[in-house]
Amino acid sequence: MTYGQSKRYTQVFTLVIIASVVIETVYHTVMDELKAHELSFLTLITLVAWKTRELVKQRVSKEQDRRKLRWVIALGCMVFGYFLWQLDFRYCPELTQLKRSVGMPWSFVFEFHGWWHILTAVGAYTFMSLVESLTQDEVVVSLSPFSFVAGWLHSDEQKQR
Repeated sequence: MTYGQSKRYTQVFTLVIIASVVIETVYHTVMDELKAHELSFLTLITLVAWKTRELVKQRVSKEQDRRKLRWVIALGCMVFGYFLWQLDFRYCPELTQLKRSVGMPWSFVFEFHGWWHILTAVGAYTFMSLVESLTQDEVVVSLSPFSFVAGWLHSDEQKQR
């Protein structure tokens, strides 16, 4: 969020983010209220996705590479994980009943809250890797840290040739 900004901007931005997260965490913990937590998460993810797309526009010259990176950013947004989190909120009793009827070992498939955490971790890794690549002196789009999509993107490239 602070790439290319002054040292002063970076310091102020860092303090604002830390203060916001601490205030939200205290509020969430004390009030046992989830909406602020959810809104905070969505706001942070939206800001990171927006800034990452801006970095792609600024730092990647080839349209073909930009197109590839849009897919990586879309995967990093954790849309599916957020969807599962919402299902877990709304249908927790039904999911619990379903998990009990299916039994182990397959009941873990319906642990949507757990899947949410896994997908969030994958999304965070995706954004961190992408931002690290985009903020180097020279941007080279190799997608090597994104091996889970690199094969698909490579096969798409060959179809166009």
